[in-house]
Amino acid sequence: MYLGLGADDEARQIAYRALFRGYFDDRDLEEIRNCLQSGTPLGHKRFREEVEPMLKVKVGQAKRGRPRKKVETLKGL
Repeated sequence: MYLGLGADDEARQIAYRALFRGYFDDRDLEEIRNCLQSGTPLGHKRFREEVEPMLKVKVGQAKRGRPRKKVETLKGL
């Protein structure tokens, strides 16, 4: 199908890009790029929860940095 989009590589690439132009908004594109850069799957929470057991790996973007320390409250003060 891809080869039928044009006579040469350049024409096919232009036609392929035109198929999706305007289909994604800037927010969608940013999310796709972030997932590609981080190597995480793109999908809803339920999808990620279903993929994790299959991959045997935690997926999604974790919060960066050290975990916050729990502050214990002083009783009686």
